Amino acid sequence: MDYLIIKLGLFWQYPVITEKTFHEQNKGDPNYFPFPWATVIDKRVNLQSLLEILKKKMRPNKNYYTCCQHIRYRELKQLWEALDINTVYIPHKCLNEDVLGSIKLIACPLYAVNIEDETRNEVFKQCNLLTKPRKYFYSFAGGYQPNCYLTDIRLRIFNLNRKKRQDCMIRNTGDWHFNCDVYGGGQDINGKLNEDERHLIKTKIYNDILLNSRYALAPSGSGPNSIRFWEALGAGSIPVLLADTLELPQHELWDKAIVRIKESELDKLDDILDDISVEEEQERRENCLKLYRYFRNNYKNENIPLTVIHYCCGSYYKGAFGGVARYDYHISKAFPNYKHFTGPQEKDKLLSFLKTCKNPVVITDNHLACDIPNKYETILVHHGVAETHAAREPEWDKYWRDLCCNGQKKMLYHRDPNRTRIISISQFCTDEFTKYYGETYTRFPLTKILHTSELDETKYHTIWNKTPVILGNWQGINKGKLVVDSLSQIGKFIFKKLSVHPNQISQAGIDDFNKRKQDIYLSCDIFLNISLCEGNCYSALDALLCGIPVISTNTGLFYSDIPEDCFVKIDWKKRNNLDYVKEKLEYAWKHKEELGCKGREWYLKHYRFADWESAMHKLLNK
Repeated sequence: MDYLIIKLGLFWQYPVITEKTFHEQNKGDPNYFPFPWATVIDKRVNLQSLLEILKKKMRPNKNYYTCCQHIRYRELKQLWEALDINTVYIPHKCLNEDVLGSIKLIACPLYAVNIEDETRNEVFKQCNLLTKPRKYFYSFAGGYQPNCYLTDIRLRIFNLNRKKRQDCMIRNTGDWHFNCDVYGGGQDINGKLNEDERHLIKTKIYNDILLNSRYALAPSGSGPNSIRFWEALGAGSIPVLLADTLELPQHELWDKAIVRIKESELDKLDDILDDISVEEEQERRENCLKLYRYFRNNYKNENIPLTVIHYCCGSYYKGAFGGVARYDYHISKAFPNYKHFTGPQEKDKLLSFLKTCKNPVVITDNHLACDIPNKYETILVHHGVAETHAAREPEWDKYWRDLCCNGQKKMLYHRDPNRTRIISISQFCTDEFTKYYGETYTRFPLTKILHTSELDETKYHTIWNKTPVILGNWQGINKGKLVVDSLSQIGKFIFKKLSVHPNQISQAGIDDFNKRKQDIYLSCDIFLNISLCEGNCYSALDALLCGIPVISTNTGLFYSDIPEDCFVKIDWKKRNNLDYVKEKLEYAWKHKEELGCKGREWYLKHYRFADWESAMHKLLNK
């Protein structure tokens, strides 16, 4: 069909690409008939000739559906019926008009040009739309063409602010903003735009007004729907719908999001909006953004299941067994149908797969977030703070330092905060990222979800060794190797390095690996975590679950998330002080039962695997 469209000299109308977007979302469906109907209408294509051409492409006795964004869609009734198109999705659907002859009409969104178009939306990507301060109480920036508009509502809006409220912005822009593009004679198969400097300035002013408005008036125009309505929804500027005949796509949140006012009651606008509390306004704004996210990739308004994708550096199922791979394993347990792609090696596979998904969400971290186009919903997970690591360990290998530090910096500048949510795995991560990146970081919606453990929660330490066995993972200077090497010479403690690996890459192999790992914890008496910087600490969490006392530097989880009476704290700056660490070990051994019990109780109360799984489902389904 794409070849035929080009052969006929037709194209998807732009820059308001509702029909094209609908096509991108539904191509491949044998019941969908893709065609640029708006261009057919505006170019005055001979419908009888078009019917004869299209009939040859249609299968007999088959029911098709299509999408038409034009306000004059009714002109195509006979053509559609002759082509066996029995369902048409239209953005300008009117209330109580459910059929057009034998054709079923279904409401769909309009493409929000200034929110979606990468050449126009930069201002919306630079802030958190939910928390952005907004100086205008309400606004309207638009034109009025009495010869083709449905009602005089826009004219009455221009006369609305007689009291000259300083916190309201009403601006008459003349004709339709995209008049020059669509009806200026320049639209062609090559996508030529007819936009001069004046048009670009008007776009900037329009976007600034919308971004700074608590409420945006969305009246009818030449059709009952308006691009402004959907742009306001996506900008977090609560739409005030002033279009009596418009039917919106069905959704239960509309009444808790937008404000709908009859055109005849425009004079009550100020009173109606003034009665909305701050709390209700914020709830409505949040629901507006939820609605926009729901519809932007789902013009058919289908109940599409979420496709969870994890794009990271490793997976248990591919032979990797570090912290990120363990996080991947947890995701696989919480979302059994998830898809894993190893980054960056499988970047191209990921991008190809994303093009086939209708409702994807990508979970990723650090520099890999830069591989994902901003049009896809993304969950960005912190597994550590590279700048903190670099500051605390000047000897850190330059290659890894630059890769990690630059990657984390780039991810924050690359990602759109309105398509990206951050999971912080500890308060330490949140505070350190805020310290280094300030508003560049805090503009993102953030949820703190601490790590968990998949070990058996029914098993815990009950028998203590005569000589305390200290377990840990002391690899390198930044993990405490120097002080542990010195402590091991004293002879008062037995130091055991945590070292366990799977025997086979399979679920049975992973289960056996976890069982053998937990047996190691249960055979030891104290877990010693000496780190200068980390995001959380899976191994220390395992120790808490198993009921053995934890001694840890005040980083990651042990910075502030866990109460200090549940573990023994080491100042990270003193981590190489032999006498200081020895004193902490002696204290932990003396109070081993109390510390082990309190640590385990904290874990079971706050971060059992079921709790983590529930928090992840809640975040992704939000």
